[in-house]
Amino acid sequence: MRINLDLNSFRNIFFVRAGYNYSKTGDVSSIWHHYTLGAGINTEALIGLKVTFDYAYVPVTYFTANHLFNLKVGF
Repeated sequence: MRINLDLNSFRNIFFVRAGYNYSKTGDVSSIWHHYTLGAGINTEALIGLKVTFDYAYVPVTYFTANHLFNLKVGF
Protein backbone atom coordinates (compact mmCIF):
# COMPACT_ATOMS: atom_id res chain seq x y z
CA MET A 1 0.00 0.00 0.00
CA ARG A 2 1.28 3.48 -0.83
CA ILE A 3 0.18 6.77 0.68
CA ASN A 4 1.21 10.00 -1.08
CA LEU A 5 0.71 13.70 -0.40
CA ASP A 6 1.52 16.48 -2.89
CA LEU A 7 1.48 20.20 -2.12
CA ASN A 8 1.79 22.80 -4.89
CA SER A 9 2.25 26.51 -4.36
CA PHE A 10 0.46 29.27 -6.26
CA ARG A 11 0.92 28.92 -10.06
CA ASN A 12 2.81 25.61 -9.59
CA ILE A 13 6.16 27.27 -8.86
CA PHE A 14 7.23 25.27 -5.79
CA PHE A 15 6.04 21.83 -4.78
CA VAL A 16 6.76 19.24 -2.10
CA ARG A 17 5.89 15.56 -1.91
CA ALA A 18 5.82 13.00 0.87
CA GLY A 19 4.93 9.34 0.72
CA TYR A 20 4.93 6.13 2.69
CA ASN A 21 5.25 2.58 1.35
CA TYR A 22 3.72 -0.06 3.62
CA SER A 23 4.33 -3.76 3.18
CA LYS A 24 3.46 -6.67 5.48
CA THR A 25 6.52 -8.52 4.19
CA GLY A 26 10.13 -7.49 4.56
CA ASP A 27 11.76 -5.38 7.26
CA VAL A 28 9.18 -3.58 9.37
CA SER A 29 11.53 -2.77 12.27
CA SER A 30 11.34 0.98 11.68
CA ILE A 31 8.51 3.07 10.30
CA TRP A 32 11.04 5.63 9.05
CA HIS A 33 12.57 3.16 6.61
CA HIS A 34 9.55 3.30 4.29
CA TYR A 35 8.95 7.04 3.81
CA THR A 36 9.86 9.13 0.77
CA LEU A 37 10.33 12.89 0.43
CA GLY A 38 10.62 15.19 -2.55
CA ALA A 39 10.64 18.83 -3.62
CA GLY A 40 10.93 20.81 -6.79
CA ILE A 41 10.81 24.16 -8.50
CA ASN A 42 9.30 25.21 -11.84
CA THR A 43 11.06 28.33 -13.16
CA GLU A 44 8.68 29.07 -16.05
CA ALA A 45 6.39 31.27 -13.94
CA LEU A 46 9.36 33.01 -12.27
CA ILE A 47 11.76 33.81 -15.12
CA GLY A 48 9.99 32.53 -18.23
CA LEU A 49 12.28 29.54 -18.90
CA LYS A 50 10.75 26.06 -19.15
CA VAL A 51 13.08 24.50 -16.59
CA THR A 52 11.99 22.20 -13.75
CA PHE A 53 14.27 20.82 -11.04
CA ASP A 54 13.14 17.87 -8.87
CA TYR A 55 14.74 16.19 -5.87
CA ALA A 56 13.62 12.97 -4.14
CA TYR A 57 14.88 11.13 -1.06
CA VAL A 58 14.14 7.39 -0.98
CA PRO A 59 15.47 5.13 1.81
CA VAL A 60 16.59 1.68 0.65
CA THR A 61 17.34 -1.60 2.39
CA TYR A 62 21.07 -2.14 1.83
CA PHE A 63 22.40 1.44 1.69
CA THR A 64 21.62 4.66 3.53
CA ALA A 65 19.33 6.17 0.87
CA ASN A 66 18.91 7.15 -2.75
CA HIS A 67 19.05 10.84 -3.63
CA LEU A 68 17.41 11.40 -7.00
CA PHE A 69 17.86 14.60 -9.01
CA ASN A 70 15.97 15.50 -12.16
CA LEU A 71 16.43 18.50 -14.46
CA LYS A 72 13.86 18.99 -17.21
CA VAL A 73 14.35 21.62 -19.92
CA GLY A 74 11.60 22.44 -22.43
CA PHE A 75 11.85 24.24 -25.75
